[in-house]
Amino acid sequence: MCNSENLCRHVKRVKGRSREKGWAAGKRDYVSNRRRGRKRNGNMDCKGIALSRKVIPALIAAFALFSCHTSPTGPHISSNIQLSTDYVACTEVWLKVAFSGERTAISNSEFKITRDGDTVLTGTLSGTDTVVIDTTTQPERTYTYKAFYLSNGQVSDTSQPLQVTTLDTTSNNFTWQTYTFGGNAGSAVLNDVAIINDTDIWAVGDIPIKDSSANGYSVYNLVRWDGNQWKMGQIESTCRVYFPDCGPDTLGYSTGTAVFAFDPNNIWVTAGNVIHFNGTTYSLMAGTGPQNASATRIWAGNSSLMWFCGQSGYLGSYQSGAWLSVASGTTLDIRDAWGVSDSLVGQAEVLAVASDEFTNNGVAVIQLSGTQATMLQTAGLPTTSIVGVWSANGKEWYVCGDGL
Repeated sequence: MCNSENLCRHVKRVKGRSREKGWAAGKRDYVSNRRRGRKRNGNMDCKGIALSRKVIPALIAAFALFSCHTSPTGPHISSNIQLSTDYVACTEVWLKVAFSGERTAISNSEFKITRDGDTVLTGTLSGTDTVVIDTTTQPERTYTYKAFYLSNGQVSDTSQPLQVTTLDTTSNNFTWQTYTFGGNAGSAVLNDVAIINDTDIWAVGDIPIKDSSANGYSVYNLVRWDGNQWKMGQIESTCRVYFPDCGPDTLGYSTGTAVFAFDPNNIWVTAGNVIHFNGTTYSLMAGTGPQNASATRIWAGNSSLMWFCGQSGYLGSYQSGAWLSVASGTTLDIRDAWGVSDSLVGQAEVLAVASDEFTNNGVAVIQLSGTQATMLQTAGLPTTSIVGVWSANGKEWYVCGDGL
């Protein structure tokens, strides 16, 4: 409710047309007149409840023109700070804090985030948004978060409450079914697999099968699941695609090292060459030149942006039908590459890992973007061998290898 002091301020400002503005000015006038104890028009000025008829219209006008404020705060800017989830795990919650409206024009904006009423994060933002991480959550719990904009350490804007439920842990109780290929004519190995659907699965490797041929066996580099059974296959290639003088222009079978499938009519394989399957026929891709024969791994966000990597630091990029050779910055064998779409920047985040097998030449982690490769720090990783990399969301990355 408006107290008598506020009423006096409004009456005096309307009646006397004071040029002073704000709550403090009105308060000074009131205190000054109160101390004098003067009467105007036969009534105590702003003291008690008796008001002259001349004052009443002014009082009504004051109520129409002014709201009742009990503290000297400036205009409140509402809904200019938003809070949303960017990623939720068992023991982590990634929160996106975004400013809009007049808040975006303020540099080094201070904010804090509370969880169930307790402050868990504070920060400063020089832009429109940022992502912060709460790493102190528990599995399968529901929390309520709020973001607050701070001005001189005081709250001046608040987001809507955001409820977040963390994920539960799993039992890791998987049921495995084993399929065996070859083994009767020497060692067999599978190097990679691509699943299109439950009736179309590709796996590549080196599978010698005993038969009645002159060698006593035949080598297969592909097995395909059709929903009912596995079928052996041979993808032919020739070294003359990359090395014109390598020998007779005859097709042979090289070990399949990687397979990447977009759909049944768009499948890529590395097996001595980079090979594309269009649903009917296989085509040998000339690629970036002789180095492309070294490709042993594939990752692609779409068919217009593909990465091929392999021996001695080889990196090749296939973008919109054109091949590019990219300097990796290492001579180590690039053992794997993986990427995911980054929701914050709207593009793929791709990492590759490199190390030489059976040596101690060190390791490398490489970030791939467009036509650029950037070496990342490897502190905390083994120095002998890392052979795989994977991420589900681009925020948490996993590598595997010797000692991991």
